[in-house]
Amino acid sequence: MEARQLDSLWQAPSIRRRILLQQGQREWQFDSSTSLRFRIGRDPDADLSLQWPFISRTHAWLCLVRNAFVLVDVSSNGSWWQAEDGRTHFVHQQTVRLWGNGQLAFGEPLTPQSAVGFRILD
Repeated sequence: MEARQLDSLWQAPSIRRRILLQQGQREWQFDSSTSLRFRIGRDPDADLSLQWPFISRTHAWLCLVRNAFVLVDVSSNGSWWQAEDGRTHFVHQQTVRLWGNGQLAFGEPLTPQSAVGFRILD
């Protein structure tokens, strides 16, 4: 799915939403009051740039759909996410709604080294 095809998903939220991403000592915050989308990938200009071997230049997007955070995977190798309930899901060229706290991995399965934690703040 191309970025221009995703434009219909991105919308100005009716309320402020924030999600915190953490990997090791690094943190990133996506705040819907300042941006409608958050790009994850190997590209140094991505909002969250990760230099891992199996991550695409633009691997995934975080955006809001109906005031809920969604992960939109646009990669070659897919993404993994683990929700609060501990279940792990594989996402490839799909959109998935995120909630609560959990972990994400891009281009490779979840491991302590590949995990990017997320926490929805509000």
